[in-house]
Amino acid sequence: MTSNSNNPYVGPRTFTRQESDRFFGREREARELFSLVVSERLVLFYAQSGAGKSSLLNTRLIPQLQAAGFAVLPTGRVSGELPQSVAEVGNIFAFNLMLSLDQSSSDPQQFADLPLTNFLAGLVSDDGEHYRYESEAEGYVSVPHVLIIDQFEEIITTHPRHWPQREDFFRQLDRAMADDPLLWVVLTFREDYLAALEPYAPLLAGNMRARFYMQRMERDAALEAVKKPAQQGGRSFAPGVAESLVDNLRQIRVEGQAQIQLGQFIEPVQLQVVCFQLWENLKARPTGEITQADLQELGNVDRALADFYEQALTKAVAATGQSELELRDWFERKLITEAGTRGSVYRGKDSTGGISTRTTDFLVNQFVLRTESRAGGIWYELVHDRFIEPILQANKAWRGQQPLLVQMAEAWVNSGESMSQLLEGQQLQEALRTSRPDIQRLGFVKKFIEASQTAQQAKEAAQQAEKLQQAQTLAEAAHRRAEAEAKAARRLRWIIAALAVTLAVLLGLAGVAVYAFIQRQEVIISHEAITTLLSLDGRLYISVAPDDRTVRLVDTANQEVLLTLTGHTAEISKITLNPNANYLATADHGGTTIIWDLNTGQAVARLTGHSDTIRYMVFSHDGRWVATGGDDGTTRLWETSTWQQTHVFNSDGAPIISVAFWPDDSFLVTATTDKKYTIWNPRTGEKVLDGSQ
Repeated sequence: MTSNSNNPYVGPRTFTRQESDRFFGREREARELFSLVVSERLVLFYAQSGAGKSSLLNTRLIPQLQAAGFAVLPTGRVSGELPQSVAEVGNIFAFNLMLSLDQSSSDPQQFADLPLTNFLAGLVSDDGEHYRYESEAEGYVSVPHVLIIDQFEEIITTHPRHWPQREDFFRQLDRAMADDPLLWVVLTFREDYLAALEPYAPLLAGNMRARFYMQRMERDAALEAVKKPAQQGGRSFAPGVAESLVDNLRQIRVEGQAQIQLGQFIEPVQLQVVCFQLWENLKARPTGEITQADLQELGNVDRALADFYEQALTKAVAATGQSELELRDWFERKLITEAGTRGSVYRGKDSTGGISTRTTDFLVNQFVLRTESRAGGIWYELVHDRFIEPILQANKAWRGQQPLLVQMAEAWVNSGESMSQLLEGQQLQEALRTSRPDIQRLGFVKKFIEASQTAQQAKEAAQQAEKLQQAQTLAEAAHRRAEAEAKAARRLRWIIAALAVTLAVLLGLAGVAVYAFIQRQEVIISHEAITTLLSLDGRLYISVAPDDRTVRLVDTANQEVLLTLTGHTAEISKITLNPNANYLATADHGGTTIIWDLNTGQAVARLTGHSDTIRYMVFSHDGRWVATGGDDGTTRLWETSTWQQTHVFNSDGAPIISVAFWPDDSFLVTATTDKKYTIWNPRTGEKVLDGSQ
């Protein structure tokens, strides 16, 4: 969906300076922000993702500042990778900012160690629009000038390994403002990163006290954004039509209530998507009022939002390589509740609810998701309730074109998980043999397969029980017949005796065979270094491969390797599962622990801190913690919601040989090679009791 000169709506993108005449609904915010920027040399401007911060800067604030006599520098960014010609820089954030402000083709190497204050002093322009750096220039000395840094949350989200340089960047910015009293600065960012920027406030004059928060768009502002561009384009909305469209866009669902409610806010991106598409559909029609019939026929909100969702998915799959099957399932199972309301997912470091965090961040930039800070972390949710039904409809239509297994699983879910819809026999085996692994990992498909397997096993067990009952009945009849024949034919006793001997021999041989089979299974299960069985139908187990650095998930029925997990650089010393058996922890002789998501086969965390072999590792019963103990004499406790270390328990140098949680997880017990034990409080890290065994 792209913009068109004949279309007065810009669609799902940021307004440019040239499109100021199309931007409506934010006049009050524009006036208040302008007044604050003029009166304060440093302003924080923040709002939720998709609220229109960049559009307000481009169409209102920058033109207003220029009209008031301010020179406005090019909008800067602190993110970006180093050019190939530059090997190293003093401050990656300051370097990227300078690179975005300099619009010449000069060598970027000159900015590698250049202080920000020196760069700004040498920034010149011939026309007030295009800027370049000249080392000998005096720069602006008499004209007030404004530096706007957009998407400033990138100082937190990009280049995490350069985190020590963040403080230096704020000091450089403060020095630049002190050296140049005519320099104004506006930092714009998403509201959920305000808390992350707070620690740097003391590094700037004024402690970042001047702040402007832009609320999401409300109904009256949305009506302006709908009506006025249409009037500019030569059409107008019939009475009540624009109101109907806006009310449609602010629908929300409340869990436990069947009736749809009207919310307070409208998403600007959704408004632009629907209005843009409506106008495109009206192009072939004569100029005139936009009626309710036009809106129902051509301005279908669900269809426009579903198309927008489809386009965002297509871009995400192409940019990140994420499986489209898994991504659609993630939207439907994680972000939409069973009651048809918005759900939320905690943002993990690398994986978020089974989806790459890189993919979820990409979808935030596509305005399908928004982030929200709460409970000490960041959570994802849909940008608006109005996306729920279009997403469900789009996924349903898409699944209708997918492999048969997906369609059968969908039909099973829709039937209320009816037993009659499950696969069995040859049909089940064929589905498992021919379906792709990524399809079988989908949440609802996986549940469908497991239910089918459970039902099949129950059926086979019932059939086996019936056969055993029949065999027992036949055996009893044969026994009675044998007794009768024995009384009538003593001469056959020697035959019966011979048969008995033969039967004993056969039973003995059968016993040997069974024993050999059991022994073979034990060898299969234990011939490798370390093994933990999974309670999934008794068919799967986890083992360490002969190289002692690779972990494999194996099907005992056919010895097929389902997952191969690599990442250890030292020999593995211990493996264990969390209570739900969806995370596997593996530790090695180098002191490193890796946490694996068994649904995806991906590593979700790498726990470091031990300096020697990890001998013992255990999850708490509620799955909240994992504890690791090793030869370095320490036991370390990690929070599983963030995989961050919370406490280190020191055992005075003696190697740890055992770690265990109390049944209610209220205490943690550690034992050492010198036969001493210690009881710890895992919540406070305090020692409760110690003694000798």
